[in-house]
Amino acid sequence: MIPFESFLQLPTSEVAALIKATGEKVCVFPVNGTRRWFLLEHAEEIKNDFFEAYMGVSIRNHIELCAMLFDHGIDTILAPVFGRELMRRGDEYTRRVGIDGLVGTSTDRNYRDFFEQYHVRVRFYGDYRDVLTGTPYEYALKSMYEVTEATKQNTSVRLFFGVFADEVTETVSRLSVEHYVAQGSINKPSFENTMAKTCHQSACLSVSINSVSSICRSCQRAKKPCISLSAPRPI
Repeated sequence: MIPFESFLQLPTSEVAALIKATGEKVCVFPVNGTRRWFLLEHAEEIKNDFFEAYMGVSIRNHIELCAMLFDHGIDTILAPVFGRELMRRGDEYTRRVGIDGLVGTSTDRNYRDFFEQYHVRVRFYGDYRDVLTGTPYEYALKSMYEVTEATKQNTSVRLFFGVFADEVTETVSRLSVEHYVAQGSINKPSFENTMAKTCHQSACLSVSINSVSSICRSCQRAKKPCISLSAPRPI
């Protein structure tokens, strides 16, 4: 056991080696209170456009935090960004914070440089297709697809953005019905095999029929970083 004070003095590379020594690591990294943080620490940057300043600083800060986690040995980050409550916060906030943030994963130079430098594979999970299709914000799906395609060959680390992944029970129920319609049964091995195929073939998140917080057995055997936070809905 390394004494705590000694651990604090270790260089980043040694910390990363310790973290990686026992296998791949997944970090769930939700961020909240960013507007309060921005007003407290970066109010001088607001000038004429609060949302533009806020999003610029927030994106750079999020990249710095993700880079820190990757530098310290984390292989996969699950970053829930917002749920369905976003659609009830008014058009300007929804568009300029939520939707522009999604578009920014594809268009923002800071994000693009970060994904290239760290060889980040970007994916999205949640019911974003169902929520955004047919709305004025549907255009964000194109940007999400573009960044997914642009980074699909990156293999060093993974970053999953959670978008409208806040109705897990409903999602698992829907998947069960869809599976029953397709297979004529809802037996456990068949359902888990279907989910495992989706996970392994598309590098997306998986669902276990036992529990929405467990790792599917196929991924356990394969030692793959599959986390069952929501239904796999890859672009």
